[in-house]
Amino acid sequence: MDYYLNSDGLIITIPLALLLLSVVIRWLRRSIRSKRLAAVAKTLNLAYQPKVKRAELPSEKLPFDPGNMRIRLRHFFIISEAPLPFMVYDYTYVKRQGSRRETVALFDLRQVGLPGFRLSEITWRERINRAMGIKVTLLAEREDFSSKYCLNGRRAEEIVALFEAELLDYLSNSKGWSISVWQGKVSICKGSGYLSRHHCKDFIAGAQEIAGMLARNQR
Repeated sequence: MDYYLNSDGLIITIPLALLLLSVVIRWLRRSIRSKRLAAVAKTLNLAYQPKVKRAELPSEKLPFDPGNMRIRLRHFFIISEAPLPFMVYDYTYVKRQGSRRETVALFDLRQVGLPGFRLSEITWRERINRAMGIKVTLLAEREDFSSKYCLNGRRAEEIVALFEAELLDYLSNSKGWSISVWQGKVSICKGSGYLSRHHCKDFIAGAQEIAGMLARNQR
């Protein structure tokens, strides 16, 4: 027996099918990533937790004040026995201008008393601003550093003192790092989007080294 679907039914069914397909694809991606990162955590001898409820996550585990943003946190690596205990997780926040996703290494260094600052890769807009003299980054005299990064913060003298030669050389010889300090919490990312499982080990080691230098350099 043949069945026919009228135009009204077709209009209703196609969007529902597409919605269901997107939900299934999203679930499969999360499931695959969870399995892969669990294997990475086992290799690195780290604790792993796929998901934590937002209500169970205190504000000190967030890289900045969430305000009214919708936040999703998944795929936690818990590093609690290192010299500087920290967490690594996938972090997504949504606001009016759009969404952003990244893998974050978060260090709680409130006891160190770091000044707040933001370091990010230089963008083409920033290059234009510099050429026009509109915006100047800290440590512009270190061209090998300032050609790759933009560094800004209110307590300029304290921030410049943090970036001693060792840290500047480390950052200048690599690219893609992003560092933000908010209320003593240091969040470190590399690149855009979620971290590939193949880069987990190098990212964790690099984030530890950067945070360690910041802690040592703070007087």
